[in-house]
Amino acid sequence: AAAGAKDIFSISSNAGAGVIAPVRMIIQGYQDTGAPEDFSLIVRTTANTGGTTVTPIKANQADAVSTAVVKYYTANPTLGTAVGTVRTFNHFIPTTGTQMNEFIIDFGTNCKPIQLRNGVQDSLCLSLDSGTLTGNRLYIYFEYTEE
Repeated sequence: AAAGAKDIFSISSNAGAGVIAPVRMIIQGYQDTGAPEDFSLIVRTTANTGGTTVTPIKANQADAVSTAVVKYYTANPTLGTAVGTVRTFNHFIPTTGTQMNEFIIDFGTNCKPIQLRNGVQDSLCLSLDSGTLTGNRLYIYFEYTEE
């Protein structure tokens, strides 16, 4: 992640696509010096610009190709318009070479259900709240449905 990182991950709906409904997010990683880090989940009504687009992997190969736009950011993107913060949390990111612990968010269980509307660029973004992780590696697993 960039120094003073803002959004580090986003999933966005796509024009003409179905509604994206987050199911679960798992975050784990490591950094040079273990420390607690602040994170936020932010809903935006316009997508961030920049970043690297990744191709989602289907859990069921019989499913249609995903229309969601999934990105990660190694440099701060130009942020889209924020509607609000869904959740903030603090998670300990351990030292490189030690056991990584997971932080799990089950949407609709410990976080209100979210739907990213079709035909617009609604986004759900994971932000580091301007934090800096040195020598870091973060793994983000994100499960969602398209309706």
